[in-house]
Amino acid sequence: MIQNLVIGNWKMNGSFAANEQLLDALLPALAEGQQVAAEAVEPEGHETKPPYRFTEASLVKKLEEAGIGRPSTYASIISTIQDRGYVFKRGNELVPTFTAFCVTQLLERQFRDLVDTDFTAHMENDLDDVAAGKRSWDGLVGDFFFGPGEQPGLQQRVDEGEVIYPAIPLGNAPESGEPIEIKVGRYGPYVRQGEDGPIASLPEDMPPADLTVELAIEMLKAKQEDPDPVAEDPDHGLPIFLRSGRFGFYLEREATATEQEAKGNDKPHRVSLPKGVEPDTLTEDQAIALIQLPRTVGHDPDGLEIQAGLGRYGPYVRREKDYRNLPAWEKLLTITLEEALEIFAQPKQRGRGAARTVLKDLGEQEGAEGPVKILDGRYGPYVTDGKTNATLPKGTQPDAVTVEQALELLDAKRKAPKRGRKKPAAKKKSTKKKTKKKPAKK
Repeated sequence: MIQNLVIGNWKMNGSFAANEQLLDALLPALAEGQQVAAEAVEPEGHETKPPYRFTEASLVKKLEEAGIGRPSTYASIISTIQDRGYVFKRGNELVPTFTAFCVTQLLERQFRDLVDTDFTAHMENDLDDVAAGKRSWDGLVGDFFFGPGEQPGLQQRVDEGEVIYPAIPLGNAPESGEPIEIKVGRYGPYVRQGEDGPIASLPEDMPPADLTVELAIEMLKAKQEDPDPVAEDPDHGLPIFLRSGRFGFYLEREATATEQEAKGNDKPHRVSLPKGVEPDTLTEDQAIALIQLPRTVGHDPDGLEIQAGLGRYGPYVRREKDYRNLPAWEKLLTITLEEALEIFAQPKQRGRGAARTVLKDLGEQEGAEGPVKILDGRYGPYVTDGKTNATLPKGTQPDAVTVEQALELLDAKRKAPKRGRKKPAAKKKSTKKKTKKKPAKK
């Protein structure tokens, strides 16, 4: 809150440029030491916006400014922080996770000098000196691991330190006043109330900024109390519950005797909610249909079972170890054996072997290797003739692509230089002149 002092018609808000004209026109003659009475005080709200999250481009720019890494290492840095669960992508943004906050606090507490950007930049210079022959590699690594002189090195600091991930305070419970904290355990981040209070797992894709004390209390209560069932399995007469876990919301039903025998344990049967199905809008029919998954579609001519199910990468049909993606989860409930066999008859596409959705079929065209189609790929829509693939430019709608545009993209892709290993440099011919041997004198 910023208080603006009003003297006559002049506001003192700390901005000289904004009031420069008023200073000349409205400010009366004042003497040094004169007492000035405030005619009014007007409170004005001012809200600052949080800083924008990093994108891949802005993160690379920050690394360059700090002198960390090299252009050849930026891609691997961004890939590593995603693979280890420190960030996840939401659109173009890199959203940090609770795991990133806990690991960062641990490193800053025990190895503050090693995770400082200045240390990383200096290390880059030391490695350059090693490459230039100005410094010994063994000496550099030895000083880092064992310590220079009497100073402790990494080995001693790790042996003497205790790896305990610090808790992230979220607030206090309004009724009991107990602290609500975020911690990272073996199975990911979780929220805890009090020292020995209840805990609840947090979804991996939940941004820390979205978690409030109220939401945390709701999650803890839902974990403690057995909620009312959202539906009842008509085949077994068992209740179906909606729960929240590490990977989001899921449905749970007590395992039947057949399922226990197949799995070798009595763990309940669980099915994740597919994309597009929100917990608030989940219907009883949807819950009953989902809890039946995976379902057997039939058997192929060789007697192999074909199943339709819901996995980490969405809906699929499976025949032994051959998985094919489906465009929508509703297709799991209606797909027939003939449709499944037709999908398996198609050749696998690149990526995870998933059958790509055809967004637009442009048919046979002169100059193309095969039928020209626009498919929905893992990294966005692309045009293909069965041999050459070309990604559509950003902002291009697949339905609006013409035949001419598609052929131009394919032609440009064919003419683009192919990336690959560089050929070894040819050996230089010796510049020394060969001297003929003089014949021996008789």
